[in-house]
Amino acid sequence: MPSQNKPDTQEWTQVTRKSRKSRPNKTPSHAHINSLPITPRTDNLRSPSDLEVDYRRIRDRWEAEPRLRELVSSKASHLKTVSRAVNLGVGTFDPVDGSWEAKRSAFVQLAAFLVMVEELERITEKKIDCFFQDPVFNTSDKTFLKNLGHKVVETPEGCEMIDQDTFFFGVHLYKPIYAMALEKNLPVIFVGTGWEVWDE
Repeated sequence: MPSQNKPDTQEWTQVTRKSRKSRPNKTPSHAHINSLPITPRTDNLRSPSDLEVDYRRIRDRWEAEPRLRELVSSKASHLKTVSRAVNLGVGTFDPVDGSWEAKRSAFVQLAAFLVMVEELERITEKKIDCFFQDPVFNTSDKTFLKNLGHKVVETPEGCEMIDQDTFFFGVHLYKPIYAMALEKNLPVIFVGTGWEVWDE
């Protein structure tokens, strides 16, 4: 459930591209990320409608808490255009071990992301298409997201969609995934792991 404390408006950080002059001139390899032995589940899957019931329950709690919308409104009120919203690595909504904590984390991230998208749509007065990429998505995950009206893409398509007008949401991703996603452009809004962490 969202925190009852007033959000710290200082949590948002302006991200600017750092100079690469002092860094070794080498191209990072992303191949190992794409070759990870990630095989989505295919058996004993929960139905997309069951996933939606869980999502709606968690989403209702977010709807009762206005602070996230207020934070987005205060920080993004100047924006004129957000071309798309890309969500990387939200995780499966039906983990193999049935862990409620893992499911809850995925649903909370989804709810927060979609609340932010709705607020950005209100600000820009334009529909924002949402794209999801995660190699762990199973068929129920994909159908569930599509039933909500969103698009599911395969790696690395989501990373390649990020441009200067994109809202990019990716929490606790591998550093090479961030590097791939931010290789060409910095997004207009980024929600994820802090710059200082992946610059180590």
